[in-house]
Amino acid sequence: GTGIAPVTTLTFSLERAQDVRLQVVDAAGRIVSTLAQGRHDAGTHTATFDAGNLAAGTYLAVLRSGARTVSRKMVIVR
Repeated sequence: GTGIAPVTTLTFSLERAQDVRLQVVDAAGRIVSTLAQGRHDAGTHTATFDAGNLAAGTYLAVLRSGARTVSRKMVIVR
């Protein structure tokens, strides 16, 4: 299928140490989960997202670091 697994690992990389916030939001823009928050060192980091209790649909993983925001679409199918 094209959906994500019930438990998914998200990976992000930072060029330098900085404050980050990694959240999952639903189609209405509501925050359904905060996966990482606070200061992270430079390098590659992983966060685990458990989608088991969420309804089917499209969600966004939103990473904010400094002035930069990156989002990735995730589809949950049941």
